[in-house]
Amino acid sequence: MKRRASEFSSHAAKPGWREPAAPATRSLTAIKAVIAPMTVAFLLGCSAPDSNLAPYSQISSEQMLRAGFADIQQIYIDEPKVADLAIAGLRGLRKIDPDMDVVQKSDLVTIRHGGTVAGFAHTPKDNDPYAWATIVSKLMDDGRKLSPKLGRARTEDIYTALFDSLATNLDPYSRYSGADEAQDNRANRDGFGGIGVTIVPHADGVEITDVVSGLPADRAGLQRGDRILSINGRGIASLGLRRIARLLQGPVGRSVDLAVRRKNNPASLQMSVPRAHITPQSVFFRLEDDVAVIEIASFNSETASSVAQSVFRARHQKGVNLRGIVLDLRDNPGGLLHQAVRIADLFIEQGRIVSTRGRHRDSLQYFDATSGDIANNLPMAVLLNGYSASAAEILAAALQDNKRAILIGTTSYGKGTVQTVLRMPNDGELVLTWARLYAPSGYNMNGLGVVPTICTTRKGNAEDLVRQALTADKSGSHQMLSIRRAYKTASVTDRKRVTSYCPASASRQGDIDLKVARMLLTVQKRYMRTIHLARTTNGF
Repeated sequence: MKRRASEFSSHAAKPGWREPAAPATRSLTAIKAVIAPMTVAFLLGCSAPDSNLAPYSQISSEQMLRAGFADIQQIYIDEPKVADLAIAGLRGLRKIDPDMDVVQKSDLVTIRHGGTVAGFAHTPKDNDPYAWATIVSKLMDDGRKLSPKLGRARTEDIYTALFDSLATNLDPYSRYSGADEAQDNRANRDGFGGIGVTIVPHADGVEITDVVSGLPADRAGLQRGDRILSINGRGIASLGLRRIARLLQGPVGRSVDLAVRRKNNPASLQMSVPRAHITPQSVFFRLEDDVAVIEIASFNSETASSVAQSVFRARHQKGVNLRGIVLDLRDNPGGLLHQAVRIADLFIEQGRIVSTRGRHRDSLQYFDATSGDIANNLPMAVLLNGYSASAAEILAAALQDNKRAILIGTTSYGKGTVQTVLRMPNDGELVLTWARLYAPSGYNMNGLGVVPTICTTRKGNAEDLVRQALTADKSGSHQMLSIRRAYKTASVTDRKRVTSYCPASASRQGDIDLKVARMLLTVQKRYMRTIHLARTTNGF
């Protein structure tokens, strides 16, 4: 069975550049959306390959195609036409051999190489995923027999060409990752067993450029500049960096044996270092006088707990002198859905955080806050820019609509969909868009994004921006936010106004975002008047 975890795509294109069960309210104890597997076991093999062809892996192409086609048919946000996906996938083989071509006429689909017919098949019903999987697998095999480039291609390269082309036919955020890339993705989301070092290639093997404090490598005495010569008795000088990293990683608690050479010491040191669970750091904390600044770079499985620890650390260090909290979400491309929800719940006492809606019944979800605010209602600000996307936008919109934080910066990217990760038979991943996201006040973030309370793209210094914000009739913030929330029914004129009001920008605006935040957080009267600009008329 395959595990499926809901996530936000962390590969959003940069803005401005190319690129029926009834819903139930879910408490935070049930927000980690893991979709129950919906495919069956497959016991089908491949046809015997030509002796001159590169061998397929043990995972047959038919298994892969059945899994992919069936999953897309059942959970993709809009009902797909499997026939179109199958043809698009076959045409993706041109990435390996540009002379490949696929032609569909009437009830016949033909695969050709340089004008020569390699194979053909009668088309089944448009939405029969299993029949189309059989046909595409057969035609791929026919093509491999006639095309030297396709015949020599690695199985994974064929899968990548096919599923990349297929995903492109869906939307910008659906995508395929091969087994190696998928393993890296899972490590970034969920963590991995490792020792806590950063390495770069070296003639002897690899050189350690950083040792993370408190992790096994640090406790074992490894240092920057040390060179690792062998891992578990195997010399690594001829191996690539990815392969070496894989050897350092492994089961948590199990030790890895290293031969290490230290500078100015010709003799190698023998070390046995136990692995620990490591999650890439996504939260960075600092104090700027009496304001805590918490930068969230992405959302992985440890982000919410790291944010909570940062807040507790700030309160411990500053006590009653802590005046406010800034969440810096600029350049944050997104990550795991449940982590964005949990962070919002750290600060919101009650109310809606986000809702999701799609075609599959499990995509209809409502996430509400539970009681408690770890910041004890301290003033909060959120910094946004045009690279703030998906999970970052959910967190920002939840805090804004619940009047818990002032949003400062530019309009965000506008990725208002949620993806689900499907593990494929080859341990790769198929990431599919399966739901749309709705802010607490009801609007979908797709396209326009989240509009800040105070826009810093306008010319002027921090003092001028704060002064304008405090004069509501001049700032226009409340009016623009009202139009944004009613964008679906707004007039063409109003849509143009809100779109041009604070366009998404890749710039961090120097230090002006943070200066504005500090000016508002440290003066209670200013803060209360500004946060009131984000009020809504429907109870939020």
